[in-house]
Amino acid sequence: MSKRWATFQVVWLGIGFFLIFVAFNVAESMITTLYPSQGSNTLAVIYSSFTVGSICPSYLTPRVDVRILFVLFGAAYAIFIAALTWGVVATYILAVINGASGGIPLFHQDSLITVQAAESAVPIGQLTAIFLVFYETTTIVGNLVLFALLRTCLPRSTILSIFAIVAGVGTAWLAFLRPPNNGIVAVADAGSDQSLFVKIRTMVNVARARPMAAALPPILCNGALLSLAFTNAPTFIPPSILASNLENLPLMLVAFDIASAVTAPAVGKAYDVGSCTVRTLAYGAAYAAILTVPQMTD
Repeated sequence: MSKRWATFQVVWLGIGFFLIFVAFNVAESMITTLYPSQGSNTLAVIYSSFTVGSICPSYLTPRVDVRILFVLFGAAYAIFIAALTWGVVATYILAVINGASGGIPLFHQDSLITVQAAESAVPIGQLTAIFLVFYETTTIVGNLVLFALLRTCLPRSTILSIFAIVAGVGTAWLAFLRPPNNGIVAVADAGSDQSLFVKIRTMVNVARARPMAAALPPILCNGALLSLAFTNAPTFIPPSILASNLENLPLMLVAFDIASAVTAPAVGKAYDVGSCTVRTLAYGAAYAAILTVPQMTD
């Protein structure tokens, strides 16, 4: 495989993921405004299903064409976005399917890039960086698009339909990937031939190990910061801030992501040199600020 072809395929992969996650990230941030009493529960269902579903993708890797898996995950995301306008019951059902399919993109894009790098002699870091250019900009671009759509006074149902179509286009785009080995991108020694019981036992052993135990508080705080605070932002931002201008929320989320990108090197350095207690306090302070500052501006 030539270096140019491998790079082209990763760009193709990145565009497909970009379209799907631009749509999904925006839809996810709208859940709690669409269903104020059930939005948080829906998000809990998504991430609980995601935890369980992340165990299975490595079993599928050596057995199923990666294009089929990408189409299945993309379709699940697109249908979930559309289902947000179908009522609470449909949203819950599709949330389970959406979460369960969430392990497919995370695991298989890594496998595909690893195989592309091995067969083309392109450094894996270079291919990963190309992919991340597309993936890491999804929330910023998605919220800028949402801002523009809200300015047109379109109803939320129409906006969600537009994003569902965008995710559908991304899904169709991934179907035209041309991965090596007829789409079978299993990585040697990845443990894909292990039984489900062995995988679960290995996960438990890793979780009990000292390095993982030391990292647990930051993991929990980071999850609270991103999943509970960031995704549920509309539930604790004073209504007066949003009522005057609906475009405030996507602009806030754009600012959040830009600040995250700019400060990421400093945060990473602090993580390397700081103690677990310091990191936990830092995450806790950030979470407390997100909860209290909006109330102070009301």
